[in-house]
Amino acid sequence: MLHAAWDYLCRLNPIYFEWIQVDLSTRVATRSPLHPAMSYRESWIAKDLSFSVFSRLTPVLERTKSVFLHGWGDPFANPSFFTMARICKERRCTVCTATRGGLLDAAGWDRVVESGIDQVAFPIDALEDHTSRERTGIGLNETCEAIAMLQEAKRRADSAKPAIDVRYTLTRSRLDEVMLLPEFLQRVGVDSAIVATPSFVASEDLAEECLVPRRHEQLRWLLSHLDTLFFKGLEYGVVIRYFAISPGVKRRTCIENVTESIYVGADGRVSPCAMGALPLDDDVTHWYLGDKVAYRPLVFGSLDELQLEDIWHSDEYRRFRRPFYWNRLSSRCENCLNPFRVGG
Repeated sequence: MLHAAWDYLCRLNPIYFEWIQVDLSTRVATRSPLHPAMSYRESWIAKDLSFSVFSRLTPVLERTKSVFLHGWGDPFANPSFFTMARICKERRCTVCTATRGGLLDAAGWDRVVESGIDQVAFPIDALEDHTSRERTGIGLNETCEAIAMLQEAKRRADSAKPAIDVRYTLTRSRLDEVMLLPEFLQRVGVDSAIVATPSFVASEDLAEECLVPRRHEQLRWLLSHLDTLFFKGLEYGVVIRYFAISPGVKRRTCIENVTESIYVGADGRVSPCAMGALPLDDDVTHWYLGDKVAYRPLVFGSLDELQLEDIWHSDEYRRFRRPFYWNRLSSRCENCLNPFRVGG
């Protein structure tokens, strides 16, 4: 009886979210070996989020501050992208998305500006066109052309939105190259970027390249290197933030706002984070601090079958969230690198 009364009281209070991340498509354009889709290509499920599943989020969007319309693939691969973005903006959400830029022409970028999207991030893996093609199958020039088209669309509409930033994936072989990022940003007319090392290592072969320091001395050197990059960026009039993995120093809680956010996969599954809902149809392993461990999904239900309120208020999801209210991690997060992430 007490349990039923508590459940009733919880459901009396509307759900409020700081953010919702929605994966609109898991169809991946990049061929980068760092992307889980490449390591798990035999098990990867490529699909678009259906509009009917997305519509189940509509009631809670009125009480959501930000919506991130991107995930494991290119969100513009979803034919309903602009309809979904419009619905979010009509509910006064801040809307952000990310793309490598190959799916839109000039008219498409005009639609992005007209839709009122607040931010577009462009992931890059290299600072030269041929190197980018070798690493990802996508030329850097293609992304630069997309940035230029978006900037021109903003000028035509006399709009300050969307803000544009760059996301650079830092690995061991790119430690020298990343120092050229400020010049690149100045050249393409972008004034902010985030540099981050990978937070998911699919295999032992990638462990060294993914820059997970084994000793504190290595971490200190890496952070000093990134601090130098930050100050160099200021000289070029750009702001470069960074995130790296810290060995042995685990946060008490996660950088994800587990108690006030959710991740919705392209199949409708609800998880606290993108790492918890890889779109796979088979069991896989990943590399965690020197050990090969089984990947364990962290999913609490699907919008294809249940209403969001029922998933959020389920006993299992409540038990999972409980430690985070006290700035503690759940035991189900034990093989995740995110709690080791430090930033500057």
